[in-house]
Amino acid sequence: MPISIGPCGEALPEQTARFYPSSQGVARCVRTSAPMKLYRAAKGPQATRGAHFCADPEVARVYLSNDKQLFVYELATDRRLDARGGLKPVALALQTIQGRPAWQIEEEWWSLRLKSAFDLLETRPEVCELLSGEFDWVCYDEDFPPGAEGWLYLGVIPLVGMSLS
Repeated sequence: MPISIGPCGEALPEQTARFYPSSQGVARCVRTSAPMKLYRAAKGPQATRGAHFCADPEVARVYLSNDKQLFVYELATDRRLDARGGLKPVALALQTIQGRPAWQIEEEWWSLRLKSAFDLLETRPEVCELLSGEFDWVCYDEDFPPGAEGWLYLGVIPLVGMSLS
């Protein structure tokens, strides 16, 4: 059963998991019924675990090169962790999964000089593995271009997009 995280790191019942604000750096898992469009610059339409996506097609265009095309994916993103705002949302999710205090997890990452969810997810594959048991997606703040929203796929089913090129 998917986990939703409340403001103090507590697990929320399924029925309250529609939307939970992430101000103050709390984790949220949002459940939606409508598919969401995500975009990706890639050599081909297939995407697997570890693939990065953008919520905005203009941001995805920034990553186009001569050998890449722009693809759109219409996806269910029901099992997602909103990690925009830093490391705390991921630490809170892992606190629920592992039972370790979030502050201890976050302190460990700071000692490794990891300052963003993107840095953490890119350099610590064991974190992605732990999260993948509860979440198919992690959305995070991109640092390029500034203010963009990135998405990391943690699911096991390969995804196929449609070319926009």
